[in-house]
Amino acid sequence: MPQIINVPDVGQVRFPDGMTDSDIEKAIKGMLPAVPPSMQQTGGQMAAADTGVMQAPMIAAGKKTTDILNGLTQLYLKARGETSALGGLEKNVQEENKLYAPLKQKFPIATSLGESLPALAVPGVGSGYVGAAMAGAIPDLLSYGDTGTRLAGAGTGAVGGMGGRAIGGAMSTLLKPAGMGVYSNKEAMAAAKKIGYAPLAGAATQNPALSNIENYLSRSAGSSTTMRELAQKNIEALNSAATKAIGQSGTELSPAVLNSAKATIGADFARLQGITAPQLGDDFMNSLVKIEIANIERGPFRVPEVDKLLKKGIDLAAQGNLSGTAYKEIRSALSGESSKAFAAGDAPLGQAYKAVRQALDDAATQSLSKADQEAWKVAREQWGNWKTLTKGNVAEAGNVSAARVAAQLRADKAGPGFRTGTRTGELVDIGRIGEAFKGPLNPNSGALMHTVPSALMSPANYVAGQIYTSPLMQRYLRSGLLDIGRSGEMALKEAGVPFGIAGTRGLLGVE
Repeated sequence: MPQIINVPDVGQVRFPDGMTDSDIEKAIKGMLPAVPPSMQQTGGQMAAADTGVMQAPMIAAGKKTTDILNGLTQLYLKARGETSALGGLEKNVQEENKLYAPLKQKFPIATSLGESLPALAVPGVGSGYVGAAMAGAIPDLLSYGDTGTRLAGAGTGAVGGMGGRAIGGAMSTLLKPAGMGVYSNKEAMAAAKKIGYAPLAGAATQNPALSNIENYLSRSAGSSTTMRELAQKNIEALNSAATKAIGQSGTELSPAVLNSAKATIGADFARLQGITAPQLGDDFMNSLVKIEIANIERGPFRVPEVDKLLKKGIDLAAQGNLSGTAYKEIRSALSGESSKAFAAGDAPLGQAYKAVRQALDDAATQSLSKADQEAWKVAREQWGNWKTLTKGNVAEAGNVSAARVAAQLRADKAGPGFRTGTRTGELVDIGRIGEAFKGPLNPNSGALMHTVPSALMSPANYVAGQIYTSPLMQRYLRSGLLDIGRSGEMALKEAGVPFGIAGTRGLLGVE
């Protein structure tokens, strides 16, 4: 029975019964029009036609890895003098290149990038520009080819690796100029905002490049006035906060201001102590009991002087009420005895005197009206601030040093409250600023000012100063667009290496 076969571009063809499959195939080929050699596709072309742009880099990376393996094999065979094997390897490499060529022609950019990816596997790719140069050079040094080809490829790769790392670094700087992972000092910025202090980005982040820019602008014609005005506003903000902390006003912490504050606070204390009438009830007695328990727990190291103090306290509580004058005199005596005990190295006794004094103060406070209790609290806070500001040379020529205030707050008895954040107020805000924001890192930078005529640079410096100090620019310089962290920054710099290699080869027209 004859066979009927549908032949493309010909139609249905009837073949005689008994005709073999081989004869049928030959007959069909004879019916089809001949395909010119120029239109015949190679295996590489057919593979390239079925490959997308997303697959091309991975195939190219595999091809480069094969080149490296072939290169290592070539070096090994050369060392052994195996000429025949080298010839066979050369034929294999030529065949591989022939198959790969259509894909590279179709996707030149994607394959060039893929060929650069093995650089990421080189140890030390993220260790600076030297590591990036080695990462770019080593794959080509190991790839198949003669010495000249290897060296040329390695040189191009080294240049591209360094360039790519620089591009990655530039991108991370663009994302966050102050540096990835730099602490934003949110608490200090909040404190600065409360008192009207505006730190520049370099001082706030301690970024050397930004600090040098600020130093240059501060020293250069055209911009120095802008920078000086900003610095003066910050000085006045610190001074105003300090004077407010002691119940005064003004933009200078002069001796006259300090003396006026001392007199005012003293008068407030005198008035409040005069109207107090402490009632030494259960709260006072409970305080004495706590002191006694602590002394008993010392066992054989029990302090007899504390027992004597407690007896006086109990006798005092038996009176019930104290006049303001008696309270003032007793409190003064307790403070004096406490200081003597601490000076003599007797901390338990000193602490006992302080505890009795505190219990007495609490009783005195409770005897006042709500308004006078608040006034008492304010007077005590202002007096503590006054003592801080008059210690440690925190002010010079009427201007407060935020760093010295921070140091004095840490040294004060209330230091733990400053460190843990439980203490608040204007001095604490100043202290936060002193701890977080420093001056220029390199005060001698700014040589550009001396190499370019000031008259020519002055207009440009003025514009630069206005742009740099603008609130929007300062916020960007401090916080950036995105903080990807230190590890993200390193990954970005490493990722730039293969892009740099591929880009350099594309610019130079190098395969």
